[in-house]
Amino acid sequence: MLIVAVPVSPLDDEFALRSAASSLARAAGGVLRPLTVVRQDEIVLVRRLDRQDARTLTEPLERARRELTATGAELAIGVSTVFETLAGVPDAYSEARTALASLGPSGGLLALPALSAFDYLTLRSDSTARRLVSPAARRFVEDDLSGGGTLTHTLLAYDEANLNAKVAAQRLYIHVNTAHHRLSRIEEKSGCDLRDLADVQELLIAIRLIAGGKEISEGG
Repeated sequence: MLIVAVPVSPLDDEFALRSAASSLARAAGGVLRPLTVVRQDEIVLVRRLDRQDARTLTEPLERARRELTATGAELAIGVSTVFETLAGVPDAYSEARTALASLGPSGGLLALPALSAFDYLTLRSDSTARRLVSPAARRFVEDDLSGGGTLTHTLLAYDEANLNAKVAAQRLYIHVNTAHHRLSRIEEKSGCDLRDLADVQELLIAIRLIAGGKEISEGG
């Protein structure tokens, strides 16, 4: 697994970058210390996992990032998927840079092992992907987000509940009839059938492409 970190804003000196690299290496842990390279304004770590689940490293890396932020060293950190051999290092580096590119100007951490394949496919919001989303679905998401995102928030909860309106309502702390009413409004406004998996996926893709990495909160 490969980790790439870059400062959100220039650090005072090279020592600060090397100190940040040491902190990340400690957070990454492992029986063998991660191979760590500092070059210009970039930190690259190669971590051997053996049988460890790569997702377990997300929390310690995020904790280290927050601690560094408190000292004035704000970083953006991208983590690749797991490759079997060192021959995969170039591809792992490319993956980590892709993760970095999706982070905003305030930095943060994105670990690809924590994503689903669907999440990854919608990670890169390019113009072609936007054009492939139907105008009706795109309009629905844009209009709803500009109005507070109530229906978008409901759709995301519906998806997380495996298209079960009752479970979605419980998670949203609303009556199931309210959930059904909102889902009907989504179908009406978007022209999509929420019983059709392809239509649901198109709406979810539209949400991810338009909302990006921003957290969507429920409106009134």
